[in-house]
Amino acid sequence: MSCLFLRTTVSVLVSLLFGLLPAAPAQAASSRIVFDRVLPASQNLGSARDVAVVDAPTAEPLIDVFIDELVRHVNRAGVVTLRDMRNGTGPAEAHLRIKTFHCETADREAEGGLRDADGNHVNQRVYQIAAVCAARIDVLSKFLRPMSVSYAKGEGTSPRLEAVTDEERENALLDAARYAAIDAAERITPRHVRESIVLDETAPAFAEAMARIEAGQFAEARAIWQKAMQTQPRSAALRFNLAAVNEALGDRHAAELHYNAARQLAPAEPRYA
Repeated sequence: MSCLFLRTTVSVLVSLLFGLLPAAPAQAASSRIVFDRVLPASQNLGSARDVAVVDAPTAEPLIDVFIDELVRHVNRAGVVTLRDMRNGTGPAEAHLRIKTFHCETADREAEGGLRDADGNHVNQRVYQIAAVCAARIDVLSKFLRPMSVSYAKGEGTSPRLEAVTDEERENALLDAARYAAIDAAERITPRHVRESIVLDETAPAFAEAMARIEAGQFAEARAIWQKAMQTQPRSAALRFNLAAVNEALGDRHAAELHYNAARQLAPAEPRYA
């Protein structure tokens, strides 16, 4: 026995020394359901994903800057395709009409600190240009029927200046036009978001359903838990997991029903609240 014990001890020490023993298992990650969904924009585009700008005030000098930035920012999100169709024709699922667009500036004057040519700090009168651009955007249907109205606003400011210059005024206006376009784009652009919900591992049939979720088979996981609910309808964990998988599948009504049921069945459970 003593020899066997000695050999075993030496074997373990050698294994530890040369890293031959298997590493201790890491703590298991929380079981989650991860999914993407699209959050609707605050401005109604209906179900349109192909949109065209069809009209805008031609007399405004910064309107092209505004529309170019609007198109770029909307398309960057990858949910809606926006085209500038002011000088062209073609079908679209919705249309944008820039009803009004206007920019203005104001000069501000105050005591401020500047540095002279030698780098010394001096106090003197300084000026700053504040620019604002505002737009009204009418959303029209495929058949050019009014759907909704959106308002956008952007601001731009110059650095502190010893004297107001045309170049700095133009730069402030450009910033204001671009920020107004970004504001407009965010109001009409649905957004892709990634959701991650930690599931309750105490739910009945959890391992079976989780295997389906890990394979991306959310509908099959839901079917497993729906079957389990026939025999255990008062399981708060089961209700919570059903809510999560319904949310991942886009059935917000069913998700809300199950979330509410989970809270009612286990009001003290923080995750259900």
